[in-house]
Amino acid sequence: MLGAPLILAATMAWQVEKDGSPADYSANIHRFERTQPIYCAVAGIALPAGASLEIRLYRGNTLAKTERRRAVAGNQWYPVLLADANKLPEGTYRVEIYLEGQLVKTNQFEVRASR
Repeated sequence: MLGAPLILAATMAWQVEKDGSPADYSANIHRFERTQPIYCAVAGIALPAGASLEIRLYRGNTLAKTERRRAVAGNQWYPVLLADANKLPEGTYRVEIYLEGQLVKTNQFEVRASR
């Protein structure tokens, strides 16, 4: 029997593997260069087939992007490309992860060029 559905992680990364797991990241990324792509790799555990995942990207309090996915049964990574390189202006951002309409994870990061 599978355990309760869970979003185990929402890892910010510069790149993802073929299976959707984060490939190029460090723990608790909080700053991206404008020249880097920005991914959020979401780890779902024991999700039922068809479960609703929603990933929202905010710049300040303004919704900038929404991605919706349907889960496959079991454990899987769900990679979301939030922005290609040079697509987000400098600023502070927040990512919210929803499972079946309930907020389950939040990450914050900033886009800022090295000075």
